[in-house]
Amino acid sequence: MSDKISIIINCYNGGVYLKECLDSVEKQTYKNFEVIFWDNKSTDNSKEIFDKYSNSKFKYYLSNKFTNLSQARNMALNFASGNYVAFLDTDDIWLKNKLEKQIKFMKKYNLDISFTNYFLRIEKKNNINIKKYYKVFPKKNLIENLLRNYFISISTVIFKKKKIEDMYFDEKFHLIGDYDLLMRNILHKLTLGYNEPLAFIRFHDNNETSKYFLKNIFENKVWINKNQNKFQNFKNYKKLKINYRYNLLKYLILKKKYHKIFYFFLFLNFEKKIKILVFYIKSQFFNLSIK
Repeated sequence: MSDKISIIINCYNGGVYLKECLDSVEKQTYKNFEVIFWDNKSTDNSKEIFDKYSNSKFKYYLSNKFTNLSQARNMALNFASGNYVAFLDTDDIWLKNKLEKQIKFMKKYNLDISFTNYFLRIEKKNNINIKKYYKVFPKKNLIENLLRNYFISISTVIFKKKKIEDMYFDEKFHLIGDYDLLMRNILHKLTLGYNEPLAFIRFHDNNETSKYFLKNIFENKVWINKNQNKFQNFKNYKKLKINYRYNLLKYLILKKKYHKIFYFFLFLNFEKKIKILVFYIKSQFFNLSIK
């Protein structure tokens, strides 16, 4: 018999995209799964949409109170009974053979963690642009590559449950909890990326990272400080610190908080200093905005 997969779907007012998300799970060619649907006190029609599915594999749980995303994921994980755990955000979609291909890939290479490539679905007003996100995932130096450019989507990740000692999310993080969880596990666990795109990942104005740009910056700062001992020997760890300061400077420029800019500017490398100067000039002539 095939191994059981627990699929964690955390929902807070995700009704707009929820049907497409749940349909993509129900149509999976791999059939031994359960859906842990965690409703984080939604006030829209999310529950009504979920209730239309009579599939016994779809299990609904209502949170007692609204929590941040990491807390919600942790509470959902408590109900996972599968040998593997997968995550799917309510605005994302899986291809029908996603689970089947990914589990075969994990068993072939005896992986503890895997992730797949995906199509990035960029939605702006009435315009939809779909493109393959990544060409070829690196087979070596994965941590170095991820510190430079984090290319994993949580909606493509599968964990082998018994091999992950610490699968729980750090509840200090709302926006980068998945990044933190994966980075600290990839350090010690056999992990590979599957190059074929097996999901559609939406990027739109209602994405959490789009709405909370400043919060994302400061969560990154907390993560950098928290994990210095673990990652300081990686050459791209220093670049991560520079990128944090660069993004903070962009925010300060657009918010016209010029009195705070000089201090952070001093800690940028030459390349980033040039980029931030160009960004500043553009901000004076164009109507740039940030949330």
